[in-house]
Amino acid sequence: MTADALGRSLAPLDDESLPGYVLRLSYRLGITPNRLMLITGLHHHPDTRKAMQVSARRLLTLNPVSATDFAAAARLTPQEVAALLLDEYASRYSPLAETAQFWADSGRRITPLTQGGWIQITSTRFCPQCLAGDGSPVQDRLGGPWLRRWRLQVVFACPTHRRLLHHFCPHCESAGTPTRPGRAHQMITRAGEAGLHPAQCRQDAAPGSRGPACGGWLSDPAIPVHPADRAVLRCQERILERLHPTGPVPASEAVEYFTLLGLVHELLVLTWPMGRALIGQPELAAAADRHVDNVHKQITALASNKSRHPVHSLMRKPPADPWSCAAFLTAADSFIADADLGALRERIKPFTDAAAATDPRAWYYLRTDARWPDALRESHVQTVGGFRVPARPGKRRPLPTRVCRYQAANVPQRLFEDWRQHLPDADAVAEKHLHRAMALKLVELASGDAWSRAAEFLGIPRKRAEHAVLHVRGWMTSHGRHRAFDAAAEKIAQSLDATDTLIDYAKRRHALKDWDMPMDHWQLFTDELRQRTRSGRGHWHKIDESKRVIVSAHIWTLVTHGELSFAPLVLADKKAHAGQPRTARLLRNAGELHYPLKRNPTAYATIRGLSLDYVSGLAKHIDHRGSATGFAWTPTPPNWTNE
Repeated sequence: MTADALGRSLAPLDDESLPGYVLRLSYRLGITPNRLMLITGLHHHPDTRKAMQVSARRLLTLNPVSATDFAAAARLTPQEVAALLLDEYASRYSPLAETAQFWADSGRRITPLTQGGWIQITSTRFCPQCLAGDGSPVQDRLGGPWLRRWRLQVVFACPTHRRLLHHFCPHCESAGTPTRPGRAHQMITRAGEAGLHPAQCRQDAAPGSRGPACGGWLSDPAIPVHPADRAVLRCQERILERLHPTGPVPASEAVEYFTLLGLVHELLVLTWPMGRALIGQPELAAAADRHVDNVHKQITALASNKSRHPVHSLMRKPPADPWSCAAFLTAADSFIADADLGALRERIKPFTDAAAATDPRAWYYLRTDARWPDALRESHVQTVGGFRVPARPGKRRPLPTRVCRYQAANVPQRLFEDWRQHLPDADAVAEKHLHRAMALKLVELASGDAWSRAAEFLGIPRKRAEHAVLHVRGWMTSHGRHRAFDAAAEKIAQSLDATDTLIDYAKRRHALKDWDMPMDHWQLFTDELRQRTRSGRGHWHKIDESKRVIVSAHIWTLVTHGELSFAPLVLADKKAHAGQPRTARLLRNAGELHYPLKRNPTAYATIRGLSLDYVSGLAKHIDHRGSATGFAWTPTPPNWTNE
């Protein structure tokens, strides 16, 4: 049932919040806020006593029925009602979007984001001069607006009056009204009391008492003014530009900004006082010192009580005090304003290194936050010469350096030749070292593993991997090519991410780790080889057991896209015949299948053709079955007209 229209109403002020509008309208009508919420449809509970507990979640959004009833009763348009709610900021301010989604999914009233976090549900900041009004007759009588944006922790200053906001009533030292903390998160404190002006404090005169309200004027001109310096005001203006629903900054860019602002804030708290030099105003720096001291006292108290409260959440939560909040957010904004991600990564790296040394546990929770942009995740990793430092034994498995569509299993031992276009001027280092180092780097990006574990995963002997890393590190250091190598790795990673069908090379390596060509397949292979070479197309001398090993190793390299030197048959042969020239001959003969010599070119071409025919069927079988067992092969008849 639609609520009846009020005889008199009130036009909302710019950026006015729903609680503030209810306070001003009820004061004008001479009724309690409680009564106004009932007759305008903000509360539908049949028991009028329950109207005292109108949920503070209505600060964020109204259901369609309540919104329609309220608009009709207050004689407002749907757009004017929407402009009273915080939900209008949700497309730009990520904590609001996350809170709305949490409420929608769980039905709970509050989340860690709103419990003293990035949204103020149980209190609000305020500017005394804004509450005093602009001198118009209406605002002289009813006061100025309680602004929506004061509920957001990123708003700490009033650019109009060039002052920091207040958070506590100067008369009773309670958090700013009109919302009362700890009472079922009511939208308005003392909603059943009449006579209080919208700009008067609605908290208890004595904390914890059930006596009269404080009633102190929050618009009192005698309240001390805390001026904001130019840097703080510039930061606040940049924040307000990104919050404005129709502002010049795209919504997606605003979401990225606020997400990054919160992450850098947490990093600054964790590494404080390392970032103290970023704060120009001494009073703000002192406030930041006090906040960090208070956080550490809380952490100590929790530790002494053996509390299971997540300690890192204390560093994640922004300060309620506008002074401390202005200090940290201004410093965080100086990091990210007008900086591309590449420059930001360079700025942030010393802080991430310090965080890892200061509090490894808190740093783990911060660096594993999935909201970090891909380009900054690399700054969280301890590296030496461009490669990740191995984790200490017993530590948690590291997270990937970047968010990849491809997985470590999709990285072959030997990269495809076209990757070198991304690093054209690397002639000063051997090609094999570059290939191996780049494969190790791609595994590191996708899995987070250091080069030693990446080498084990790829099947590259540790010594060979170590030599590759040392040579490439030396080349990068002496030629100043660290960024070029990282950029090439990023481009290859992007190319892999864009590949429609990724091959699981790890599955193929696992399936062929103990494999050699079965005797019945070898018989078919040699019979076909003899048949083709008898027709005057050359022949391969001494088709014996050693040739089966050579062809098997060659097929392994084709199926797994691996290095011939690291084929299991080659490594086993080398181990069994250490110090003998047999393995060198095996490598030379198998290598000729890749890079044929002038002798017997037709024979080698025939073997390569048969091998490719075999590889085509074997690779498909492994990709489908996960094993080479049960693979049946019949040679494909040659197409002589195309040879």
